[in-house]
Amino acid sequence: MIAAASPTVRAGLGALLSGNPAFTVLESAARPETLAELAETRGTEFDRLFLKDMIRHHEGALSMVAALLGTTGAGQEPEVFRFAAEVDTDQRAEIARMSALLDTLQSPAAAQKH
Repeated sequence: MIAAASPTVRAGLGALLSGNPAFTVLESAARPETLAELAETRGTEFDRLFLKDMIRHHEGALSMVAALLGTTGAGQEPEVFRFAAEVDTDQRAEIARMSALLDTLQSPAAAQKH
């Protein structure tokens, strides 16, 4: 997301990333323990875990956008505001798609009841 941004946008977001709790959430999907858990999981449980982690990852991007736009004076440049708005729209759409897919996957307990 940030690597594809223009230098102006990267500069505007750079300060917010340092020590920002939203960035910690954004990075969580790539943490070694998360990847190790995925490596040990198979089938539908893998799909569920992967989708939950990716939803959390995308929610981190939404938190970063909210932090940017909630910072006094931030997002004033049209390019930065446009980028933030696009990230927000794209991430919400991806979260909706992944949530819908996640809803279609039965939990093991629910599958045993049928």
